[in-house]
Amino acid sequence: MGSVQVVHETRGEVLVIAISGSGDASNADAIGLQLSGLAAEHPRRVVLDLSGLEYLSSLAVGQIVAFHRSVKLNGGEMVIAGVQPVVREVLVRCRIDAIMPLVATVADALSNKGKA
Repeated sequence: MGSVQVVHETRGEVLVIAISGSGDASNADAIGLQLSGLAAEHPRRVVLDLSGLEYLSSLAVGQIVAFHRSVKLNGGEMVIAGVQPVVREVLVRCRIDAIMPLVATVADALSNKGKA
């Protein structure tokens, strides 16, 4: 069981959320709790920075999808940035790339290459 950190900051009108560590099954609920708190703020543009994430379980993917749904229901957009190869494989296998863009870096996301 690894630890996970979720930190966020606002850059202009964009909410940047960085998840780092290990998004395994033991802390998927903690990730979901923090993301749902941020969803309650109704962000319009979100960049989810996964550059520091070493592992992502299917339960944690479910939390990200639930957060994305909340953002979309409130008229917002979300992009995932900085995905490591192991995490990218999980996201692609779960077809997350079909519902939200995956871009190389947070800078790319902020420059609208991913639309958020």
